[in-house]
Amino acid sequence: MKKLFVLFCLTSILISCKKEKTTENNDDTGTSRAHSEWNDFGLKGNVKSTLEYTTEEKKDGGNTSSVRKFENQFSPDIALKFDNKGKLINKISYKENGNVAEDIVYDGKDKMISKRNFTTATEYVETKYTWEGDKNTIIARRFNGSRLLDKEVFQYNNGRLVEHYKYDGNEKQANRTSFSYDDNNRVSEESYFRNKPTMQTRLSIEYDDNGNKTSEIYYDKNFKVISKTNSVYNSYNQMLTSQTFTDNGSLDVELSRTYDDKKRLITKESFEVYDNSKNKEEFEYDQNDNTTVWKVYKNGKLVSETVYKYDFKNNLIYQIVTDGKGNEIYNKQIEYTYDDNNNWIGKKTTVNNIVFYTSRKIEYY
Repeated sequence: MKKLFVLFCLTSILISCKKEKTTENNDDTGTSRAHSEWNDFGLKGNVKSTLEYTTEEKKDGGNTSSVRKFENQFSPDIALKFDNKGKLINKISYKENGNVAEDIVYDGKDKMISKRNFTTATEYVETKYTWEGDKNTIIARRFNGSRLLDKEVFQYNNGRLVEHYKYDGNEKQANRTSFSYDDNNRVSEESYFRNKPTMQTRLSIEYDDNGNKTSEIYYDKNFKVISKTNSVYNSYNQMLTSQTFTDNGSLDVELSRTYDDKKRLITKESFEVYDNSKNKEEFEYDQNDNTTVWKVYKNGKLVSETVYKYDFKNNLIYQIVTDGKGNEIYNKQIEYTYDDNNNWIGKKTTVNNIVFYTSRKIEYY
């Protein structure tokens, strides 16, 4: 049951953080938003920063108070900063005691510059990323920014990654991966050395005409097959089936997917031979492509059903989870307040009769 609850919490976060669709290239100020990252965070207007603060409502007799507390471990308070073009430059996550849990510096959301993960208020692991243009060349982790823990080095040739090295805290090479390419500039082979001077395992990759991986074969150092995966895609490059075979050619895992006419995933199935288990998930959507129903089956029996509802801004306002017999095991309702830019600035979340309040301060350019 605990695993199910964690899964439901993760799904709730993914749904509630769903990106808003933007059909216009300009916001109310006339500023072009076609390439801004405000959209990726569901923010409207020229946002400079956001800061969230969450508390849980406590009742003791006739008295009501609040304490700083999060809905779950996957929903911390977060602060974001953007430049005046809408590019993400900083993201900070907080612990329930108010201390910083993680502090990330960006040059755009796809380009991390540094990251600090705090174990205590004063101790942290800092990861620094070195870039040459759009290529990440070094990732180094240090304790409190000084003692090296490990390091990764990426080497490129004509813009293509050809070597990936991993080093320990003494800068001794631990692992190495080499990459080879086909005539279409796609990775055709990955060779793994595993702290050895000679190759230990190898991955061979083949593609269809659209660049989808259709065959992935792992070999040992003697070029004997360890496993093989074959995949088939539709005309929209969406995976339809995938089969993984063992070294003796026996089926190990089989996956399948189906989609509707809007290219939305509607069923996801898996079969694992080792325990003869068959798992299936079904999805339903509204006209805005928000997930409205998620059903999970195991060996043909319904395990859980999750129903979602959204407001006119596509923000999640209702989620209920029931087990295979229809018994309610999770219930979540959300009420929002919005500012003049239609960004939420207040959120009341009720989870299984426990009430959380989140305020969000938004600063604009």
